[in-house]
Amino acid sequence: MDQQQLKTILKETFDAVSGGYDGKALRFFPESAKNMAALLELRGDEYVLDVACGTGNAALAIARMLPKGRITAVDFSSGMLDQARQKAVSLKIRNIDFVEGDMQVLGFDENRFDVAVCAFGFFL
Repeated sequence: MDQQQLKTILKETFDAVSGGYDGKALRFFPESAKNMAALLELRGDEYVLDVACGTGNAALAIARMLPKGRITAVDFSSGMLDQARQKAVSLKIRNIDFVEGDMQVLGFDENRFDVAVCAFGFFL
């Protein structure tokens, strides 16, 4: 199996499970995201990149700490991003840009972000 086939399988898998991803069994994701956000010691005006953002737990926790900043949250699963967008709307968080993309080929300008995080992307 080549790299592109593997990425396609992973994307399809996360798209398929995205609707139930925030269930009780994975309740540690939002709590660990809050802890990670606190460890960043942000000033509140940073531009943050969240790679492999999933359903947005880290992005949402960090966004609350950025009254003058912005977060770009990237994931290759449209299903996971849909969940993240719905949560942001329900929480009235507007300083997040959700972007569908491959974390290995981000294409952002150098030095665009002050901080980059990846909560569970490497783990999973």
